[in-house]
Amino acid sequence: MDELLCKAKEVNPELTLEVIFADSLDALHGTEQLVASLKEQGKLKDVHFLLELNVLGKKTPKIFATSETTKIEFDHFRAVEKRLKDKNLLINHSSSYFDGEVQEYSGLWTEATPFLDENVATMRLMDEQLVRAHDEEVILDEDVCNNILRILSIFLGDYLCQ
Repeated sequence: MDELLCKAKEVNPELTLEVIFADSLDALHGTEQLVASLKEQGKLKDVHFLLELNVLGKKTPKIFATSETTKIEFDHFRAVEKRLKDKNLLINHSSSYFDGEVQEYSGLWTEATPFLDENVATMRLMDEQLVRAHDEEVILDEDVCNNILRILSIFLGDYLCQ
């Protein structure tokens, strides 16, 4: 990823990739503070979009586009998945994880909510099965997790080199 970021910075020296790890409701307070700080510094407007990865990794995931504003990026995820599948680079991958249908998760409070409240374009990659069954014990599937990481890596590389 460092190599891709360096290549992308040659084209756009102002480009940065920032990764925020947030987990649980304590993190919601932390992201509220982060948004307030970015706003105060005048940097919130520089955030192209926020990518939230949440409740992923269950066997046969169903991940929907969650916003029209990031539908282009979501469709890129779908294209990357297809590209990797066509090259047999995904493990035990029988059906697409990504569904092009837009399903807004209004009223769902996550670490991304403070960004959404400030109208920052936000793409939430969430398995809708897990969102609806949050009280169930979840067994993560190693192949699905590895496949999603591969798809995410290629997506980020493509995105940074645009």
